[in-house]
Amino acid sequence: MGKQLKRSSRKATIVPFIQSGDYFFKKGMKAYDRGDLEKARKYFERAVRLDERDASFALQLALVLSELGEYQFSNQWLFKIIHDLDETMYDCLYFLANNFACLGLFREARQYAERYLAHEPAGEFADDAADLLELLRLDGSEWTEEEEQLMVLEDRARRLLEEERFAEAIEALEALVVRYPDVWSAHNNLALAYFYSGDVDKAKQKVREVLKRDPGNLHALCNALVFAYYLREEEQAAALCETLAGLYPFFREHQYKLGATFALVGRFDLAFRVRPAWVQSIG
Repeated sequence: MGKQLKRSSRKATIVPFIQSGDYFFKKGMKAYDRGDLEKARKYFERAVRLDERDASFALQLALVLSELGEYQFSNQWLFKIIHDLDETMYDCLYFLANNFACLGLFREARQYAERYLAHEPAGEFADDAADLLELLRLDGSEWTEEEEQLMVLEDRARRLLEEERFAEAIEALEALVVRYPDVWSAHNNLALAYFYSGDVDKAKQKVREVLKRDPGNLHALCNALVFAYYLREEEQAAALCETLAGLYPFFREHQYKLGATFALVGRFDLAFRVRPAWVQSIG
């Protein structure tokens, strides 16, 4: 008989790998420093799940959500901090003011900026809060109650779309475009809602309608490219890519939309050109 392998008398040593909230927080900070906001978000979310009572973890998640434009979700974490975790973390009041300003809810923005300055008149963000209040006082910066209501309705419809509640999103957006026919963002989101619910004809018709009334609308062009890509309309997709490749958006929102669209259709070369951080955030 051949030689038999002898069982090793040595016992295996099992080294437990314990991943703490602090571990994921540090990884999140590294991703954040690289400009990879999506990965930073994921790490911070894991950190707060592992340590729900650490206000600094929650704050960093709120800040990343704000940079990603998810102001409502950011606000939820900021409110959790000041109501449940650490009511003396007054910086949250300034970040709330900033988020509300980005949402167009200027009354709330003023309220929280003033509260921040009342608690921290010489705080780290005192100058920024004062500048924000001054900006809100400038002529033209005051929004009417009707305009603020529009922002609330748009945000609700956008969240329904993100949550894939397409029937509800369509109902909300159809009401919006009837009430506010010149709000192109509502029309563009309605086109997306139609498309993702399977009503391709309505989606394409809505895009054509927007481009007829507002030629060169970036979001409509990007939506048209996404539709052509998923429908395998290769010539149309190539033509739209060529058109969009010649655009160099100034505003961050437009950079975000264009970069995300190029990445979605596999044109990572163009996505990298629009916003280099996109390549880092993919994969």
